[in-house]
Amino acid sequence: LPEFDKDDDMAMRFVTAASNLRSYVFQIDPIQSLYSAKGIAGNIIPAIATTNAIVAGLQVLQCFHILKAQLSASSKSDGNGDGAVDETSNLKKTCRYTYCLRDKTRKGYYLQPTTLPDPNPNCFVCRNAIISLTLNTQEWTLDMLLS
Repeated sequence: LPEFDKDDDMAMRFVTAASNLRSYVFQIDPIQSLYSAKGIAGNIIPAIATTNAIVAGLQVLQCFHILKAQLSASSKSDGNGDGAVDETSNLKKTCRYTYCLRDKTRKGYYLQPTTLPDPNPNCFVCRNAIISLTLNTQEWTLDMLLS
């Protein structure tokens, strides 16, 4: 399968035509010129890289929050045996979803942290379901596991 190249004239003419047909069908203005479509195509990779960097940065900040909460919990620990329950509730208070907003809030923020919802008991990931799998790696291959 050939790869897309924004410098390939035929590929860009096709993308521009498809984009303009979609714009016409959904009444989206303005119709794009070949030059503007090429500019948009040239900005896709940098936009993806920027988005990945922002998300990675937010993940690192969340890790710092979790580590700070665990350090605080371990320094306050008195050995009463309720550490697991206490740690779970503390992490729920510490962890946040962070929404990246297009328009800033009244306070001028573009990031909006919110508390985590309670786990969904029907969700495989949320309910902490575990599947134990033991394989003899001397006999099994990845291909055998996947098939």
